[in-house]
Amino acid sequence: HWAATKEDGLRWISFSLFGFSLLQSIRTRNDVTFILRLLVLNAVLVSIEGILQSLSGSDELLGFRRPRYGGAIFGPFVCQNNFAAYANLCLAIALGMALLPDILPRRETSNAPERFFWGFCAAILFSAVVLSGSRMGVAISLLIFCVMIVDFAFRRRGSSRGSGKGRSM
Repeated sequence: HWAATKEDGLRWISFSLFGFSLLQSIRTRNDVTFILRLLVLNAVLVSIEGILQSLSGSDELLGFRRPRYGGAIFGPFVCQNNFAAYANLCLAIALGMALLPDILPRRETSNAPERFFWGFCAAILFSAVVLSGSRMGVAISLLIFCVMIVDFAFRRRGSSRGSGKGRSM
């Protein structure tokens, strides 16, 4: 049994205050995009640490040690299901930035390199979920991939039909 301590309470209060202040600072769509990018990049960094720790077989890597019992908020070896849920949230965001046309701001040049980067981040997140050993996490990741691919296919199909409407035969 894990008992809550004073430090845990202070940690949750500080996270709550940080979250509320972050929500108060959102004013434009660019602010939301910036926060989503930070969220995905944070998840990718945690995932890379988890992947390296899993592949090394060590109990300690980069100063992070596997705890004997739960208690930390994120980490693939603290609570695999909590980590998988966090990674899947960020996986959906990363796939959205990679596949959906209106997520990234429109530029005069191609968005292809940035889309490739977010796709690569999605691959890292999926790998970390698989290595975390969460069966439901893997199932949800696969469901996210299927939904995003079907949505992408329907959007492409709809845009190709929409481009031929004005032609006369």
